[in-house]
Amino acid sequence: MTDDNAPERAATGREYFELAQGPERAQEILDAMAELHPALPDHVVDHAFDAIYTRPGLTLQQRQLITVIAVATIPDAEFQLASHLRGALNLGITADELREALLQISLYVGFPRAVNALTILKDVLETD
Repeated sequence: MTDDNAPERAATGREYFELAQGPERAQEILDAMAELHPALPDHVVDHAFDAIYTRPGLTLQQRQLITVIAVATIPDAEFQLASHLRGALNLGITADELREALLQISLYVGFPRAVNALTILKDVLETD
């Protein structure tokens, strides 16, 4: 079974990925993923950014903030959290809003996860 809309969907997913990360950073991320596996960038763009991020009902900023919170709860996902924090900042979510959201999760996922996430945010803010 072929997907006749695959090229159009990929273009839309790529557009949303570039909006979230910025075109230059998006390409760097995709290149790094391709070094791990050549099909990985297409899967991320198609499944995450085309199938989910483009849906109606939430803004791209809202989706990015939700993603930051979700990734902050995953052990050993520091690289992905830093990437999504950069995306959130790129989309206009402020550092203070991110700090508040990460403090909020301490009630549900524990202080160690929140402190780790806040530390990664601090690193992102200092290096970018």
